[in-house]
Amino acid sequence: MSTVKGVMANVSVEPVVFLYFVTMVFSGYLSTNLLLYKACDPTGAMAQLVGSKCPDEAKAQHVVAPINGYKLLVQQVVPVALAMFAGTWSDRHGRRRRPLVLLPIIGQILSDALSLYCTVRWSVSPAVTATMQAAAIACSGGPAMLFNGINSYVADKTAEEWRTVKYGMIGGVISVGCILGMLVYGSVIVNVGFAAAYQISIGLGLLCLALAFGFMDDAELTPSDKLPLYRDVLRTINPMEVLRNSYGVLTKRRQGNDTVILCIVVLLCAPLTCIPLEGEMSVMYLFLRYKFQWNEEQFSVFNAYQMTVVLIGTIFALGILSHKFRMDDALIGTIAAIFDLLCAIAFFLVTQSWQLYIVPPLELFRGAALSLTSSIASKCVGPTELGAMNSVKLLMESLLKSGFLPFYNFTYNHTFESMPGAFFLISIALTAPLVFSFGYIYYIRRTQLKSTLTLGNINGITIQKTEITPITETTDKTTYYI
Repeated sequence: MSTVKGVMANVSVEPVVFLYFVTMVFSGYLSTNLLLYKACDPTGAMAQLVGSKCPDEAKAQHVVAPINGYKLLVQQVVPVALAMFAGTWSDRHGRRRRPLVLLPIIGQILSDALSLYCTVRWSVSPAVTATMQAAAIACSGGPAMLFNGINSYVADKTAEEWRTVKYGMIGGVISVGCILGMLVYGSVIVNVGFAAAYQISIGLGLLCLALAFGFMDDAELTPSDKLPLYRDVLRTINPMEVLRNSYGVLTKRRQGNDTVILCIVVLLCAPLTCIPLEGEMSVMYLFLRYKFQWNEEQFSVFNAYQMTVVLIGTIFALGILSHKFRMDDALIGTIAAIFDLLCAIAFFLVTQSWQLYIVPPLELFRGAALSLTSSIASKCVGPTELGAMNSVKLLMESLLKSGFLPFYNFTYNHTFESMPGAFFLISIALTAPLVFSFGYIYYIRRTQLKSTLTLGNINGITIQKTEITPITETTDKTTYYI
């Protein structure tokens, strides 16, 4: 009961994250479908027949897959620059995190409004439609900016012993939001069409904006230093200053092996955890449509099933294994990476549609892995370095995603007629090193603890068992996205 009360007392950003992901998932698949229908029928006759078969599915997918690749490239490269500057600005201005959350929500609303215009004006080409969608999200920071603000806000407001659970709660809320977004998408788009669906999405975005003002207490602390406005702006947007701060966060000497752990998590674990998930999801709809002839409703039900499994796994891994049984975060991460590797292999080998429903249980720990990278990284830095650390983490994730996410789409575009599941080979290649990365963190952590125990015994010092805490209790942070 005390655990439940503790969880409820720590509710803050969850309603905002939940509604943002409902809106983002709903709008994301709606936008992909809009591009596909525009490619299928430039005349607009199919706009009123959502759910019908495309006359030439292969031709339409050859149009949409490359566009999605370029769209993802823009949505990764531009936001990372904004997120880098925003993290540093937030740290220097009394740890103000709410602006970092509001801007992406506004961008999502603008993107949906532009998509609504392109729906009404069906003659707008798929390429121009995608450009307008991507520009609105990219220039507002997108999910990268939002996660920077959310992760830093949580670390600021949450006691250390609750931090991993808090990030797990956010991961669970993301999963629930994605589930609901998919279910709403599958039922709404077929019944009301594109125009009404985008109006619903805009309404959800406005409600999310209101929740951000209502639930996020952005009480400004006293800034560490005050400068004239023009000097403050120049320092905030100075790339060399931002890069110097980011480099300093990674290379600063810290207690024990925290510096090594931080570098491994930020440079390897975080990117390799989120890239396979986002890469697969960027082409999964097209893959299932072509290989198994699924429609919008079938896909939404299957994706909701996937996210439900991820949610259950997140609650189990972070609420039971980590918080209750004190299992080391890195050990949970190693288990999650092994499961993700098996999942990618299974998806690659699937040949019948019924076999697809056997694979998602292997994704049980996927949400936990996303949460753990943020939690481990945040526990290696101080509270005034969280914004800069999150910026470095997002930089590495976005730089690698800007290359690999388009690669997923281009690979699918060139192989779907001969080997539709070839893009899963990319996930297999990326996930294999992740197993060893998490394993190595666990190894050096346990080695450090054993050395401490040995030194304590030699000096005649009694070290109680409660002092041997897992990484989840050492210092502080979570992300990813679907």
